[in-house]
Amino acid sequence: MKNFPIGKLAKETGLKVETIRYYEKYGLISKPSRRECGYRDFTHKHIGQINFIKQAKTMCLTLNEIKKLSALVDKRSTKNEIHKFMKFKILDIETRIEDYKRAKQSLLSVLNECTTKKSVYECPLCKHLKS
Repeated sequence: MKNFPIGKLAKETGLKVETIRYYEKYGLISKPSRRECGYRDFTHKHIGQINFIKQAKTMCLTLNEIKKLSALVDKRSTKNEIHKFMKFKILDIETRIEDYKRAKQSLLSVLNECTTKKSVYECPLCKHLKS
């Protein structure tokens, strides 16, 4: 099958129709041709674009970052440009990991302190909820 409707694309990719429409509107996948009745006609190119998005999301890329990376690939950027993009993302992930580690330590500290209190409102975090 050369061209197929959005429902078939959704089934092939495991996405919801609404997600595919959003990706199209956001510019993550190319605009499909339309039939006279207005229905979209998708191709295998769209499956490839969606698979690219799904793989990029597993690497914690945001939709905006996926759009930027896709544009770099589409304009046939140099390998160095793409590597620079990926190194920046790795640095972003490392920063987030450190932020999460600090948040975890804070939560563990609060939890430890809360276990010694008689009332939940004596907990350093929850005491602000008391009216």
